[in-house]
Amino acid sequence: MRVCILVGACLVMPAVTEARNIRPDDISIAGDFSVSAAVTGLAAPTMVAFDDERRMLIAESGYDSAGAARLSRVQSDGSRTTLFDVPQNEVPLTSVAVNDGVTYFVTATTVWTLGPDGAAIPLISGLPALGDHQPNQLAFLNDRLYLAIGTVTNSSVVGPDNAIFGWLKLPERRNVRDIPCADVRSRRKGSRARTRWPAVQRGRAPTRRSELLCPPDRRSPGRSGAMARC
Repeated sequence: MRVCILVGACLVMPAVTEARNIRPDDISIAGDFSVSAAVTGLAAPTMVAFDDERRMLIAESGYDSAGAARLSRVQSDGSRTTLFDVPQNEVPLTSVAVNDGVTYFVTATTVWTLGPDGAAIPLISGLPALGDHQPNQLAFLNDRLYLAIGTVTNSSVVGPDNAIFGWLKLPERRNVRDIPCADVRSRRKGSRARTRWPAVQRGRAPTRRSELLCPPDRRSPGRSGAMARC
């Protein structure tokens, strides 16, 4: 029998008093696979990788008060070790990958590696992570590292939903918007949304569109919604 591993998260959300109920039977799979929970009690895990010793590495994002963000390693006997505790200003932890024996992981604004002594070493820093989505997916090809950088919003429009995430309420983020890596042609009709927080603007306020200029360097990791090659 082939086994498909399910990594479950027990989320601690602000309005939730009970841990998430992991029910493998709810997952429909083909063939003679079976599903079982391999690791529980995690803080909103986002990605799993395996090192050269076939040990499981788990990126626990710590997103939305789910618990402490950390990079964890699980041994074959089920014992768990915390390899890195993510500082609060670098939450969430979005990705982990292993390439040529080196462990890479991504937090809000930084790509890290684990040194031979287990210390976390910043590889790329200052990445954009002020909106809804952060840098996340890692891939490797021909001695190059590729990094996906998330967009500030889902639709290039900053509106009330972004206040729900909290960041739009922060004065220092009022002008945050998407900066695409290619020219974007949009309709001239502007979007409008009713705001409910006086600190932004009372009544009906025009939302901000993304910046439409294409930066000279399309590989720049400073652009949102980008695929950066390093």
